[in-house]
Amino acid sequence: MNPDRAVIGMEGDFNALNRDFAWDWYAQYGQTDGTTMSYGTPYIRRVAQAVDAVTLNGQIVCRDAAARAAGCQPWNVINGPSDAAVAWAGGKSGTESTVKQTVVAANMTTDLFQLPAGAVGLAFGGEYRKEESLFIQDAAGASGELFLNSIGRRGGEYDVAEVYGEIAVPLLRDLPFADDLRVEAAGRYSDYSSIGGVYQWRLAGEWAPVRDVRFRANHGVAVRAPNIVELYSPQSRNFTTAAVDPCDKDAFAGVSAAQQAARRVNCAAVIPNYNPTTFTSSFGPGRASLPLLQGGNTNLREEEAETEQLGVVIQPRWVPGLQLSFDHFRYDLDGYISTVPVNTALTLCYDSAQSVATNPACANVVRDASGAASGTIGGVTEVLLTNQNIAKVRVQGYDASIAYTFDLADALAGGAYDMGRLQLRLDVTRTYEWRFQGSAQDTFRNFAGYVTYAAPEWKGALNAVYSFKDLTLGWQTTYVGKMSPTEAFNDSQLTPYYVPEYFRHDVRASYNVNEKITVRGGVQNLSNEIPPYLPEVYLGTSTGSSQYDNRGRFFFVGATLRY
Repeated sequence: MNPDRAVIGMEGDFNALNRDFAWDWYAQYGQTDGTTMSYGTPYIRRVAQAVDAVTLNGQIVCRDAAARAAGCQPWNVINGPSDAAVAWAGGKSGTESTVKQTVVAANMTTDLFQLPAGAVGLAFGGEYRKEESLFIQDAAGASGELFLNSIGRRGGEYDVAEVYGEIAVPLLRDLPFADDLRVEAAGRYSDYSSIGGVYQWRLAGEWAPVRDVRFRANHGVAVRAPNIVELYSPQSRNFTTAAVDPCDKDAFAGVSAAQQAARRVNCAAVIPNYNPTTFTSSFGPGRASLPLLQGGNTNLREEEAETEQLGVVIQPRWVPGLQLSFDHFRYDLDGYISTVPVNTALTLCYDSAQSVATNPACANVVRDASGAASGTIGGVTEVLLTNQNIAKVRVQGYDASIAYTFDLADALAGGAYDMGRLQLRLDVTRTYEWRFQGSAQDTFRNFAGYVTYAAPEWKGALNAVYSFKDLTLGWQTTYVGKMSPTEAFNDSQLTPYYVPEYFRHDVRASYNVNEKITVRGGVQNLSNEIPPYLPEVYLGTSTGSSQYDNRGRFFFVGATLRY
């Protein structure tokens, strides 16, 4: 991958209408180009020619004379192919991908007017953003002659224009049981070319009965539009033999009477002359595999989350520099973008009391009324498992932190010398509920503490930053608690398997050479911690990559120049 990014911006202030305004704007362009190559992928036609071998003049050769002339080497299906056969039958294929982002944003802040408790603050602004993606498969891969999904050229783009406003109103100040009382409101409207207009809002309040203690709360609705990958990632075909057709005569055993009744009605609506006691599907265990279409979906809508947070901040005046906070959070997310297992996709259609004609889930199941494509009248020719707004998520837990900042001279030398400043901070999150419902038929199950959705019950970070004049040194330790890889374990098991605790250490340093130049560098994952082994993961990336570092030890250097 080759990422490139450029940013330019300005900031300033002015006075108008007897008010001071502060403003800033920036423009950003980013592009990431990637190239992949696949070697040794067999040509379908060449494999067929290589396994079709005969004896000619005492030698085992490919039967096809034209293939022999082209270099065909016989493929031994009993003892395995020779290197020459593999080299002749295999080919190579490549892909190129490009993702682009363009952003232009402007912001402004001012004080509207004064109240007895302080100034009423206003912030507003806007942003324009454009996202583009392109995926190109080379001619060999797109030809369909290799054992690869023929994707060809796939891409898309969308843009969004946004406006927002925020207001902060101080209500009471320096009064008994009201050292500070304030409320805030914020709203944002976004107009997407992909999904249309969406709104977000937030209400918040803070109350400090005394200077040392502050209570805070907020409630709001947030939205997330589908990103460029979820919309336009290449669609490809896969196959499964583990799916079960709900209309099959053998699929009625073990399901409820209501499910059986729904299947009879819905299957009869799409299968000519359907008989639930005799119909045998075109796919299933021991039969032909079922084609699946997976990938992006341009018909996605936004995810919507209702958020809530309640907490307290304590800053005892008798311990300068000390701050403690504790918050409870809750997020309820609807329309979560996900995919469903193939059997769920089938039962969402045929086990529903809703008719096939009006049930949107049935659009994901393609049947062959004539039997020409599947070999069975009414057989399934394809199930669409593309991204869908189908899941729900609920997350609840606690955030706690303790931070302490002090001058080393005060602690070690009575304040007589400048020895720099030390900042210590510990953040801990306890997630006791991380519920996921993949579809309306699924149970709203709690995955907190399971690696399935990378939802540890405990996680935290310890930060230490030392600064002395122009030098800053930092250390961070990240902690991820142990997790169970599946829900298969119960309390009766004596030694259930757990993904162990994980610690990662990062160090960084920066130095202000002068007012215009700052240099920096550091090492991420200093001790080169290896991610825990996840027994259910077969690919190079996994759900665990959101919690664990998969790169290993990583060095970085940089500089900032100010003009």
